[in-house]
Amino acid sequence: RTAGSSAACGYTFVKGETYLVYADRDEADPMRVSLCSRTALVADAEEDLDFLGKPSQELDSGARRTSKRDEANRKDNCSASPGPTGHTGLGWMLLFLAGATLALRRLAWTSP
Repeated sequence: RTAGSSAACGYTFVKGETYLVYADRDEADPMRVSLCSRTALVADAEEDLDFLGKPSQELDSGARRTSKRDEANRKDNCSASPGPTGHTGLGWMLLFLAGATLALRRLAWTSP
């Protein structure tokens, strides 16, 4: 999974190309890749491939190893509605505006 645009650090994959992917994992998102990782076309990743050496186990092209837990997480994360943090930015903005309003009122009361 990657963000939808490069502005959100999303990595643009081209169908048919082969990549060396550096992905992160966490509880909410089983696999995530971003522009900030070293993900690159295999043709441009010679230094990394030399460092990594020969794979200890090779998979068929296009094969993906998944566990039942990964499948369950993927199904749980397929929701069109935002999660509990979906509107966090709006909440912080409202809190900031409320604080600024109170501060301005306090200044108005203490000014001669």
